[in-house]
Amino acid sequence: MDQTKLGDQTIRTDRERNRRSQAFWVGVSMLTASACAATVIYFTHPVDPHDEGLLVGTAAFLWPYIICPLTWLGCLILTVLDCRRRYCLRALLGLLLATVAWPAVFGGYVLNQKPWLSPAQKLQDAWPDVRAHGALMLGESGTLEGPPLLITALRDPESQVRATAAAALGHYGSHAESAIPALVAALDDENWFVGCQAGESLGSMRGLQTKVLPPLLARVADSKPHRSWCAVKALQGLGPDAAAAIPVLVKQLSVEDANVRSAACDTLGSIGAAAKVAVPELTAALADSNQWVRKAASDALPKIVRE
Repeated sequence: MDQTKLGDQTIRTDRERNRRSQAFWVGVSMLTASACAATVIYFTHPVDPHDEGLLVGTAAFLWPYIICPLTWLGCLILTVLDCRRRYCLRALLGLLLATVAWPAVFGGYVLNQKPWLSPAQKLQDAWPDVRAHGALMLGESGTLEGPPLLITALRDPESQVRATAAAALGHYGSHAESAIPALVAALDDENWFVGCQAGESLGSMRGLQTKVLPPLLARVADSKPHRSWCAVKALQGLGPDAAAAIPVLVKQLSVEDANVRSAACDTLGSIGAAAKVAVPELTAALADSNQWVRKAASDALPKIVRE
């Protein structure tokens, strides 16, 4: 009798151990496949593998646990409850379910961008994401039809589309001269990030400083630090062409916001030798209370004072 009880207990113990093993291998299988999915999607992302690719890869990694929790739970329940088969079958099921994560997420993302449409057609789409992607494609293509379409996109009701259109115009540089009025208007967009992107695009138009400097200088002394920072960073793109902004930039070295002070140092450095008059202020900035301002000043001085 005791031997029978002992045998039953051993069987129950083996079954419990098998359940734990089954659950463990299902989890490991899905975790491994999800990690592979995240890696594949990150490196094959169609837009920018250094930006959104990381987010999409992370989404692929979490897909079995967040997007389809029933899949995960169902697989786990089958594994724990059904002890009549070996855990290898459950592990294979888990691997199969997890493996379909990456083509599902990746395929869904690609289809979401509607790749069968041209960039111009995407700008007319009802989905903001598609319109933004169309603007991005136009900027990267550099086609002549780009600036007029992107100028129109600067009036899009969605801020993400306006910001992408503003950034895309920066790819054209001085070839987007016709977009200057629209970009200047976008500097005052209700969404400050759109204004930042517009400023950077204006800063990319070297050789047109007489047109782009006045609106940027007018916004350097903005009462809102983030807008002032955007204007100062935009001037940096002009390089030596921004020499007329030196007096204004020197004043920004003493403002309260450390980000603005740091950006002013960087911009003075980008101007080069013409900014020698700012050397005393930059030297004083080496003792600034903010470490990033000190670093920006130390980086700028050698660019201005060359032996």
